[in-house]
Amino acid sequence: MKRVHCHILLPVPIAALLLVLSCDRMVEQDAPVARAVTFSASTGYEPETRTAFSGEVSGDSRTFERIDWVNGDCISICSAEAETAAGAHAADYAVTASSADGVRSLAAVRSSDPLLWGEGTNTFYALYPAPGSEGADPALALSPGTVSAVIPATQSLTASGSVFKPDMHYAYMAAVAKVDSPDVPGPVSLVFKPMVTTYELNLLNFATDPVESDLTVVRLRSTADGARLSGGFTASLNADGSYAAAPAGEGTDAVSATLPAGTRLSDSNALQITLFTLPVDQAGIQIELEFASGLVRRLPLADGGAPITVPAGEKIYLDNVTVPDGWAYHIEVSTPAALTYAGGTTSFTVRSYRSKKSVTENVPWTASFSASPDGPFSETPPEGFTLSSVSGDGSPISLNVTCSAQDYTSARIDLTGPQHARFAANSASPRGTQEHPFDLSMHSLITASSRAAGQPVTANCYVVDRAGWYMFPLVYGNAIDFNLVADASSNQGGNQNAYMPQSEEDSYAFMTPFQNAAGVGMVSPYILDDVAACGFVDAATLAAHDLDAVIVWQDVEAGKEIVTHPEILWVKPDASNADSGLPCPYIRFQAFENTANFAQGNALIALRDISAAADKSNVRPNEATILWSWHIWLTDTAFPGDLKKTAVKVSSFGKTYNWMMPSDLGYCEPDYRTENSYEGRTCYVRISHSEGSYVLPVVQNPGTTIVTKAGSHPSYQFGRKDPLLPCDGTDEMYNKHYVSGAGYEIACSSKGILVNHSGFDVLVPSSTDNSNVGLANRYPYVYLWYGASWVKGKRCHNFWNATNTTATYAIQNVRAYTDVRVVKCVYDPCPPDFSMPHQNAFTFFTDNGHSSNHTSYDNIEGTLDPAETPGVDGIWFKCLNDDTGIFFPFSGGRFLDEESNTEAVFINVKREGSYWVASQYDAGGGANGSNLTYACHTNGRLLTLNSWRYGLTVRPVVEEHLIASVPLGD
Repeated sequence: MKRVHCHILLPVPIAALLLVLSCDRMVEQDAPVARAVTFSASTGYEPETRTAFSGEVSGDSRTFERIDWVNGDCISICSAEAETAAGAHAADYAVTASSADGVRSLAAVRSSDPLLWGEGTNTFYALYPAPGSEGADPALALSPGTVSAVIPATQSLTASGSVFKPDMHYAYMAAVAKVDSPDVPGPVSLVFKPMVTTYELNLLNFATDPVESDLTVVRLRSTADGARLSGGFTASLNADGSYAAAPAGEGTDAVSATLPAGTRLSDSNALQITLFTLPVDQAGIQIELEFASGLVRRLPLADGGAPITVPAGEKIYLDNVTVPDGWAYHIEVSTPAALTYAGGTTSFTVRSYRSKKSVTENVPWTASFSASPDGPFSETPPEGFTLSSVSGDGSPISLNVTCSAQDYTSARIDLTGPQHARFAANSASPRGTQEHPFDLSMHSLITASSRAAGQPVTANCYVVDRAGWYMFPLVYGNAIDFNLVADASSNQGGNQNAYMPQSEEDSYAFMTPFQNAAGVGMVSPYILDDVAACGFVDAATLAAHDLDAVIVWQDVEAGKEIVTHPEILWVKPDASNADSGLPCPYIRFQAFENTANFAQGNALIALRDISAAADKSNVRPNEATILWSWHIWLTDTAFPGDLKKTAVKVSSFGKTYNWMMPSDLGYCEPDYRTENSYEGRTCYVRISHSEGSYVLPVVQNPGTTIVTKAGSHPSYQFGRKDPLLPCDGTDEMYNKHYVSGAGYEIACSSKGILVNHSGFDVLVPSSTDNSNVGLANRYPYVYLWYGASWVKGKRCHNFWNATNTTATYAIQNVRAYTDVRVVKCVYDPCPPDFSMPHQNAFTFFTDNGHSSNHTSYDNIEGTLDPAETPGVDGIWFKCLNDDTGIFFPFSGGRFLDEESNTEAVFINVKREGSYWVASQYDAGGGANGSNLTYACHTNGRLLTLNSWRYGLTVRPVVEEHLIASVPLGD
C-alpha cells in the first residue's frame, strides 16, 4: 500500500500523510485429491490481501502496508469450469499456515472438498471472507465474475488502548486467475485486491482552546451529490484481477462509529480509528467529530486547498488530525411531550448559536420534516403535523407542533357470551310445552315458585328467563290478583279497584272507572267480556273468533327473534305448572324457538280485532284494532337472589326502605362494545444551520379507546302501561334494533319513534275529554303528545295507584313527598308481585330527602362510571342488606323532537337517569301539574320534577303487601 501526502483544510493547516494499500499474497493448495487444483501467488507490490493490518510499512519509491493472514481464515473459490467431487462449482478453503516477510504474507490452504480441474480454460474467482462463514455479512455472495457485499453505515470497532480496530469481516478482498490448460505446472497464482476503501484516522487535540469533552462519534461523510459511502454494492471481476464496483440497493453518504464513554482526545497519544467505505472513487470527504457536550467539528479533506479525490480500493492514512481553534456550533432543542391519538399541540424550544471562548453569536436555522429519522427531509411536514415556524434567527424560541387526530380502525367486541351461557343454563330445564304451556300468571317472581292452585296474579308485563312455551290470560293488566284480596267466588280476584277505583275527589283530577281501548269505562277484568259489554267488539266477531295475537315489536334484529308463534287459545289447556282456572281464553307464545338466538330483550304482544280484514291470514295493521297489549321481558336475571333493600338515609315521611328490582324494567345488558385502535406516528423535525443539524421526534402515541354502550330498556310515559322502543345505549342515541312480524312501523327515523301517528292514521289527542286513554290502549307503540301532557288536564293522580285519592299540593321549593301506599291498577307496567314505587321511594338520592345539586353523600358509593359496571355510566347506592349496592344507570329518556314535532328521540343517554314514581306531584294546584320523578345526573344527585309527557324509566318495587314474604328477610 503506497503512502502519499496531502493537506487537510483546517483553520490552522496541518500536514497529513495518506498511504494507499497495495498487497500481494500467495496461496498454496494441499491437495490429496487427484486432479485437484493447487494455488500459489507471485510476490510483488501489487494488491494483496491479509486478514489483519500488519502495521509494518516497507518499499522504496512507494510505501506499502502488509495485511497478514490468520490461521482459520476462510476464503471461497468458484469456477464455471472446475467443480468439486460432489458437483459444486465453489469450495471453501481454510488457512492452515501463514508466513510473512517485509511485503508479503503467504498462506497454505486446505479444503475438504476441493475444486477439480475442468476441461479447457479454467477461470477461478476467489473472495475473502467466504460467504456463509462465521462472522460474514449475510448479504455477501460470490459467483463467477461477480461479488455482492455490504458496507455497514454504523461500524463496530474493537479497542486496544488508543487503537480502535475495524471488523475485518468487512475487509473484502478478491482475486481472479485464468488458466488456459489444466496441465500447467505448479499451483495457480491468485493475486487478491482489496474491495474496500479504507480510512485510518490518527486524532489529536492540539488546539489552544482544547475540547474538554468525551468524543462520542467519528463519522466520514461525502458531500458530493449522490455520493455513497455505505450500503450494498456489486463488483464485476475481470480476468486480469481488476474489478469495477458500483452501489446497489439502499445506502447512505456516511459511515460512522460510536466510541465508548470516557474516550477523549489528547495532545500526545493519538486515537487511531479505522473505517471501511465502498470500493468506489470518492470526493468531498469530510471528518465529523461529535462530542458529548454537543460540539460538532467538520474537517474537509483537502490537498493544497483543493478537495481530494480518493481512488477506489485504497487505504488512506490521515495522520495528526487535530481539533483546531474555532467556532463551536450548537443547536439546543428541548424534547416535546408526546401527543395522544386525539391530537393536539405540543411545544419545544430551539436555540441555534456558535461559541468561541467567551463569545457567542446566534446562527440562523431552518426546519425540514420527514416521516423517517433517516429522511429524506423536505419543507412539507408529514400529513397531520404543522409547525408554527420553519425558520429562526437563532435566538431562543418556543415552537408549537399541532397534530390532527389520528384515524382508527374499529373492532366490535361481542358481550353476549355470558348472556348466552346463562340462558343456556336456565334452558336446560325449559318451561312448558306446546301442549301444556307454562302459565305466567301462576309464577311468583319473588319466590321463584308456582302459586297456589287457582290463585293467579295477572299483569301487563311477564318475565321469561328461559326457553319454552308460555301463556297468560286475556285479562286487563293487574285486574286479577288473588294474593291481594282472595275472592274466588267472584272469579275476579277481589281486585276491583284495579279497574274500577273509587275516587273521593272530583272526576277532573281522578279517573273511575279506568278506560278500555274504546275509551269507555271498564266493567269486567276479562277483556273479551268487557269489549263485548260496551259494544266495541260485536258478538258476531267474538263468535267467529275474528281476533288474533301478534307481536307488535321485539327489540332484536331480523332473524334473531326471541318470541315467536303468538296465538289465542280459545280453549285453555292444562298448564305445565299449577292450574289457574280463569274462565277466559289465553295467549300462547314460544320463547327462543332457536336457541342460537338466546338474548335479553323485550317484546310487545297485542290482542287484536281483525274482523275488518279482507284476508284473515295476512292482516295489515290498518285493518286491525288493538284491544290490549302485554310486555314480555326476556331476562336471565334471577330476581329472588338479586332483590336489593335500598336505604333511605333521611326521610321526613314514613318508610325507611323498600324492596327494589336490581335493574330497570325491561333492562338488557350491552350486547357489544367497540374498540378503536389508533396507530402511532412520528414527525421528525430537523433543525439545521450551516454547520450541522439536530433531528428531534414529535411523537403521537398509539392508543385504544373503548366505546361503550349503556344498558338498554324501554321508556314509559306517565300513566301508560306499554313500553316504548328502547335506545341502543350508544352516545349517538339511536333506536335499538327492532322487528315487527305484524308489519307495524314503530320508528320514523334511526333515532325517533312515531308521535301521535300510527303509521296509517293521524292521532289527534283531545283536550276536552278522555279519549286519549283509549288511543293509548289502541296504539301502544305510539308516543302521545298534547301540550304539556298526553291526556286532558291533571286527570292522572290514580293512573298508577288505584287507591290514591288525594293530590299532594305544595310549592315547588318545599317538596312534601309522601309514602302513600301504591295499589296496582290496570295501567301499572310492572310484572306480577311488583308495582310502581311510592313518592318517597327515591329520597335516598340525596342526603336530606329533598332536592339537591350536591355531588357527594355518605349513602352514595362508587363513581359516576363505577368499576363494578365497566362501560355503564350511572351511580351505585348503598343497600341495607348488600354492600355491593344498587345501580342506577344514566339511560336518559324520550322527548319530543321540537324541530320536527313528528318523532320522539332520546336525550341525555349516559348523562342522567330519571325514574317515575306512582303519584303525581301538583305544584301549587296549577293547571299544568307535573309528575314527580327522581333523577340522578352527572352534575349531581338530585330530586326533580318532570312533565308526564316524557318517556322515562321505571324501577319496580315489591308490592307492599308482599314485603313480608320477600325471601331475603328484613
